Amino acid sequence: MELYLVRHAQSAFNRWHHMKWLKPWEWFVKDPFIWDAKLTEKGIQQTIKARQEYADIIKRTELIICSPLSRTIMTMQGVFAEAKCPVILTPLIAEKVHHSCDIGLPLKELKEKYTNYQFCHFEEELWWYHKGEDPKGIIIEPWENVKHRADKIKEFLKTRDEKVIAMVSHGNFIRSFMDEVIMFRNCQIKKVEGFGKAQ
Repeated sequence: MELYLVRHAQSAFNRWHHMKWLKPWEWFVKDPFIWDAKLTEKGIQQTIKARQEYADIIKRTELIICSPLSRTIMTMQGVFAEAKCPVILTPLIAEKVHHSCDIGLPLKELKEKYTNYQFCHFEEELWWYHKGEDPKGIIIEPWENVKHRADKIKEFLKTRDEKVIAMVSHGNFIRSFMDEVIMFRNCQIKKVEGFGKAQ
């Protein structure tokens, strides 16, 4: 199996985080409360560029597995606009919950909005990490939980027969999946050689 990891394109949260260092009055702001951050115009342009740059991979892709957060779905729709293969949305590869941007849409809304996609591994209507008291309360997800999710998606991948799979996810999740400190640019696509590190 060829496995390609894709980090989402620039989101509104990414832009805020980058620009806040130019605004001293925001240096101590930890969260701008950009819920389920969408892509910026720059992010959309990044998806178009990636679609052109990775056209051969996109043509050969037989399955796309995508995080249910808006920034990954928008990235997937932009980069893989010409792909003719199934799409699975799964919370197993969502970002480590740390900020408001990591809180997504409830499952019912996702199913109403994305009728052409498959939904796997959703155990709750509110599928992101929370402790039940206040679903919109941002509870920082432990790394152990992210690693558990990474292990589960690896097991799922072993059950697939597709030869080329793309997985559209997030920087922190990808680091946990690869079990190494790895820097992924926005909208970067990287092959997991031999899928060795993911087994």
